[in-house]
Amino acid sequence: MEIRSELIDRMQAGEVHTREGLLRRGWSLEATLPAAAEAEALGDVLEPGTEIFLSSLPRTALDGQIEAVKAIRDAGLEPVPHLAARNFTSEEDLDSFLKATQPRKCLVIAGDLNAPRGPFSDSMALLKSDVLLRAGLESVAVGGYPEGHPHVGEDDVARQLKEKIGLIEGRGWQPSLVTQFCFDGEKILHWLGWLRGIDAHLPVSLGLAGPTQAAKLLKIALRCWVDLPMRSVRAAPQLLRGVSAEPIIAALEAGLKAQHESGPVRLHFYSFGGLERTGRWAQALSQARAQADLAG
Repeated sequence: MEIRSELIDRMQAGEVHTREGLLRRGWSLEATLPAAAEAEALGDVLEPGTEIFLSSLPRTALDGQIEAVKAIRDAGLEPVPHLAARNFTSEEDLDSFLKATQPRKCLVIAGDLNAPRGPFSDSMALLKSDVLLRAGLESVAVGGYPEGHPHVGEDDVARQLKEKIGLIEGRGWQPSLVTQFCFDGEKILHWLGWLRGIDAHLPVSLGLAGPTQAAKLLKIALRCWVDLPMRSVRAAPQLLRGVSAEPIIAALEAGLKAQHESGPVRLHFYSFGGLERTGRWAQALSQARAQADLAG
């Protein structure tokens, strides 16, 4: 896959000068139930305390997520569990999970279930829970959608986001936002400009897909309502030959403006191709960027 734009062309021609590159600011990873051995191997590669977000799927028992949190923490990294509101059967269920994991930070989402299993119908209902308030959290993240939410209109998304940020801050937590992965740097920049009109200083992690077999990534993109990186059906064979996040990162760095960076901006990599592989790839990209900056 090749993502071309005027922004990339201008950067390659030396016409655009960016501030500190996104990869130099630190980044986070996302995985689903990494094994202890995989977490241990990753701990030998990444900087201590790197945030590893751990997703929560409807068909996965909470015990599996608890084991993953422990494995990541034992590896010297910082686990950030997803709290999928509709997955919890009761407040006691939520309380047990939080006591077992003791997170400093979490990502609160509604979850993929159409109907809740318990008292939390959506992310706002969980954010209002006294159980969550007692958990000793320092920071709470919520989700963002550069291509728009598949089931909620833009005006409602803006209103709900303002309410969530106000509630998070009112409860003494640091708010932040993590986006769905996206294949289009210009769409991300447009969305980031929209976000700054809602909250100028909110920390944002921009989601990108790590190295993944293209057929698998195509399947995930369709399931997650993410626009495919092609201009026509004819481009599908090109997509299936492989993808790369690097042109998207270049477009983001070239297009970031002061208004975008009034609040912290960094990258968040989804490890569809495996957590250790994605971590090593991101670390290699970061080191190559650091060397290039020194040489320049």
